[in-house]
Amino acid sequence: MRETKKAWLTFSFGAVLMAVCYAFAVVLGYEDIGELTAMLAAAALHELGHLLVARLLSLPVGGMRLDILGARISATRSMSYSEEWLLAAGGPFFNLLSAAVLIPIYGRVGGEWLYLFIFSSLGLAMLNLLPVDTFDGGRMLYCLLASFTESDLPRLAVRVLSFVFVLLMWLLSVYLLLRVGNTLTLFVFSACLFSKLVYGGER
Repeated sequence: MRETKKAWLTFSFGAVLMAVCYAFAVVLGYEDIGELTAMLAAAALHELGHLLVARLLSLPVGGMRLDILGARISATRSMSYSEEWLLAAGGPFFNLLSAAVLIPIYGRVGGEWLYLFIFSSLGLAMLNLLPVDTFDGGRMLYCLLASFTESDLPRLAVRVLSFVFVLLMWLLSVYLLLRVGNTLTLFVFSACLFSKLVYGGER
């Protein structure tokens, strides 16, 4: 019996739903489509950064799964903690690098979309560097701590910090929602993160 080859790129239901919503926004002429496009472009660059680092490390990538909170890269061999740290850092690094390159260009030529892309890249990098379990920063912290001890301390430390930072994000979203009134995205995002932390299973 012939074995069915597994797709290299797969999508979660949330990722498909997000793509459908973006397509509808384009078709219906949503006024903030430029902002959405800049955010998606920054996210694509972020994932490209991970893949490029994997390439530099000669790390064979068996597949990538996209979900509403980002992408998960599957390696076909085990990684050292230093390799995993570098792989996690690749995404935020490329976002910061792109912003550093484009800021002087924006200063000369301007452009609303360029500003939105720079802002999205910086925001995505800063967000992913938070020590939250589902973020690159959480993985980087775990790899750093685990390289010094084989105990459960690294896992516990990241778990506790994850709940603390997600709670702070949720409280900030509630405050902004009450004061500003148009920050529902951060509120929903924080709720999704909390749900993933609780029901996402162990590392």
